[in-house]
Amino acid sequence: MVDFGNLVNKAKDFARKNPDKVRDGLDKAEDAISSKTGGKYDSQIESATDKVEKGLGVEDHKGDKADGETDMTQGDPQEQDGDKSN
Repeated sequence: MVDFGNLVNKAKDFARKNPDKVRDGLDKAEDAISSKTGGKYDSQIESATDKVEKGLGVEDHKGDKADGETDMTQGDPQEQDGDKSN
């Protein structure tokens, strides 16, 4: 039986290491679906893409983090302020 939890973790790991590739792939998928549907479902397609980006932890199209996501590459914000009292 397929371990979907393992597959999801691998997808998240790939997305974290290759966010540009993931965004490019999602953009191409959006464009293809929009083209096939004549733009009729663009808002639903964009919403779905945003949810995928959020789930994978990659930035959205505007360069901002997806809602609720933090940039894990920047380390602990308290350490950046010099406060290591945790």
